[in-house]
Amino acid sequence: MSGPLSGRRILPVLLPVLAAAVALSFLLGAESSPRASRAAGQDTPRSLAEWRALRKAADDAMAAPRGPQRIRECEAFLRQHPNYHDPRLYRVLVDDLVGTMRFDPAHVARILERWAAPEEDSYLPVALVGMYYFRYHLPLDSAERLLKQAREALGREQAALEKESDPRAHEQTIYFDPRFEIELTEGRILLARRDAAGAVKKLREAEAIARDLGEIMTLRDSRREIVRELESGSQDVDRLYVSLSEGYARLGDRSSARRCLAKVRGGGDAESQEISREVEKLRRELKAAPPALAETRSEPMPAHEFTLDDLEGKPVSLSDYRGRVVLVMLWTTW
Repeated sequence: MSGPLSGRRILPVLLPVLAAAVALSFLLGAESSPRASRAAGQDTPRSLAEWRALRKAADDAMAAPRGPQRIRECEAFLRQHPNYHDPRLYRVLVDDLVGTMRFDPAHVARILERWAAPEEDSYLPVALVGMYYFRYHLPLDSAERLLKQAREALGREQAALEKESDPRAHEQTIYFDPRFEIELTEGRILLARRDAAGAVKKLREAEAIARDLGEIMTLRDSRREIVRELESGSQDVDRLYVSLSEGYARLGDRSSARRCLAKVRGGGDAESQEISREVEKLRRELKAAPPALAETRSEPMPAHEFTLDDLEGKPVSLSDYRGRVVLVMLWTTW
């Protein structure tokens, strides 16, 4: 991996989860404030009292009964205050619109683009595409505009890191690297546009980035031979292999489609259940059996000796536990 992000990975497997949770907290529940709104160039009252009144009006619109009435009140508020930006308001409005199942996809896409427009981070635009565009068949041109916005934001983040001369600031910087999600989403867009060859190529690029970032780990034996790859089981990695399987199936490469399908791990939440339905559909089309439980073995080798301090500051060596089963868990802080 090259570029300013290459030396900045912190906990490759755990950091995306933390960063995504932080980003999602802004996505679902961030609140507008006079200072934040002014920084974004939004329409804000001149006094705190005026801002509180505006905020109350937005809250009242969101508190309306769910469905058509709340849609009307939220849209009326946004028409009256076109520069007001509160992610909660957009989320409520979009979820109510798609919940009716009788909505104008172009209208919902315009709201999503408006939602993402003032933001400077690279995560939100690609997250919105993943959450709404494929499931509700929203216009792909709009999805591509959001991906372009994400790429531009990522470029700014990389440029800022390159300009940072203080090494301590680099060490203290925690960021979410969205390259995998961006490439994955672009591959899914190509798949939705019926460009199977282009989609497979882009999805393979996303897979390479996932390996680079630790989303997919390689297990090797004592001779450094690859035994197997260990997928993290995240929704994005599962989505990657479902999409690759579909792309290969459209290209007529059923063998590669089955191999990709076998890598899907699955989970228990709504998104994973949706993926599971797609997996079952592909299995029927490909006449593929569910994957068998995998067992990986390698010849035993002595572990390297090491000594660390325990929680009380007492040195503890691995050899102290010779003949006993030892589970080693490595953590870090930042």
